[in-house]
Amino acid sequence: MISSTLALQRLKHCAQRIEEREIDIDIEYCIYLAEKCIEDTAIFLGFQEYLGDKCWVILVVRMYEIDGKPVGIPETVECRRTSQKCDKIALRVQKIERINAI
Repeated sequence: MISSTLALQRLKHCAQRIEEREIDIDIEYCIYLAEKCIEDTAIFLGFQEYLGDKCWVILVVRMYEIDGKPVGIPETVECRRTSQKCDKIALRVQKIERINAI
């Protein structure tokens, strides 16, 4: 089970990553995507140039229990080089989805 304070910290961290990396996506959209998840999920949002490399932009959603109900919380937004391994094991998730959001 996760407290609402910890869930808010996770959202703030996610928003901070979006701002730091200048990713063109709203935190509200990340929350919307997380609400649709039913297991730990990595959502590939698209590509972005980051630190001189073409990188995947990946939203990582973790499932937590809040008030006895499973809830998807956006945990972080990662930028991984396209040459890096980006499978379920490397991202520590059960599911991978791809959408074109950025």
